[in-house]
Amino acid sequence: MPGYACLSKRAEKLPLELVKSQQSQSLLGAFSAAFFQPVMCSDAYEHAKMIALTADVLPYYSSDEQNCEADEEKKYLVLKGMYIFVWQSENDKTSWMKNGALLKLLQEHMELSNLSKLSRQDIDACYLELNRFCKWVYGNQKKHEKFCLLYKAFPADMQVCIRKQLNAGKDEGEWNEKEVVSHCGIGLIPNLGFNYFK
Repeated sequence: MPGYACLSKRAEKLPLELVKSQQSQSLLGAFSAAFFQPVMCSDAYEHAKMIALTADVLPYYSSDEQNCEADEEKKYLVLKGMYIFVWQSENDKTSWMKNGALLKLLQEHMELSNLSKLSRQDIDACYLELNRFCKWVYGNQKKHEKFCLLYKAFPADMQVCIRKQLNAGKDEGEWNEKEVVSHCGIGLIPNLGFNYFK
């Protein structure tokens, strides 16, 4: 696994890398001016953009009530958690066929061939901090445009999915990378302004 600084830089470039990767796979390639619009409206692109926005917002992250800046380890857990969240949400045969380019980039960025390389404890630590980060983003969304953009990028059921994964870890006692939460397919439901991060 790369360190926080390296993973953060990779995350910021993920949307552009995805466009380039999918463009190279297109039969029309660079000669298709109409190619970019469908790619940039796809679920995979929205997922990549959410990861990039997370990396962009993390320097502002404060993880306690005194608004002290979160240390690098907590930021690292959040960013890894976001990568894992997207990867786990897409980890089925249908998604591999549709969004294989994104999943391959996630593997490359995290330097992992599959999520089973991570322990259940690592997964839980990432999800716990990601859950705290989501609450922080919700509470601060009006303070900065970047925070608002990230909050709008969150799927409506994101915290539900995170909690299900944490509960699954308690019930099963080990990580199963093939487990797919049925309603975690983050199609980025439009945010209706409700507080999903209570």
